[in-house]
Amino acid sequence: EDKLAEEATSNNLNMEDILEPSGGYRMLALSTPHATVNSTLPLPDSNAVILTPDEKYAFVSQREGGVVIVDIQDPNVIRPIATISSPLVSGLALSANANTLFICDNIDGLVIYDVTIRNAPVFKSKLALTSIAKVALNPTKSIAHVVANPGLVNVDISNLSNPTIVGTRSWSGGFGQIAISPN
Repeated sequence: EDKLAEEATSNNLNMEDILEPSGGYRMLALSTPHATVNSTLPLPDSNAVILTPDEKYAFVSQREGGVVIVDIQDPNVIRPIATISSPLVSGLALSANANTLFICDNIDGLVIYDVTIRNAPVFKSKLALTSIAKVALNPTKSIAHVVANPGLVNVDISNLSNPTIVGTRSWSGGFGQIAISPN
């Protein structure tokens, strides 16, 4: 849960995960270097946030509530502009050009959306995987590395409408985060 603020921190913006004492709701709190909290948005059950490179939009996982796309261009008025329905979100990844969103869903598997038009995401495809948890995108290849049951699943995403498994590596025990080394 502490990872939420870490994942959403950039040079100019800082998103904080705040637990509200009354009701346990989470708030997406946006601040700039010159102000503490300019605006908040209640987002219950959020577990991941990704900012676009231009820091204009945030993709917020709502676990059972899908993914909320939030316009954060004006720090004084942050607002949801679209919601992607997904039954049980466990992780998110955004392509380098910020036009494709990869959703890890424990029920639907790896779900891919074109988010070029932020307020009108377009479903591209889904790949059935079991107990999917996290995804990391290889910056030099069209490969998504997915942590799922029974381990690491490598998915060719060169055709977003037809992702295909190109390799797996099984292991026993638990898993946490996944990251791709630039080397």
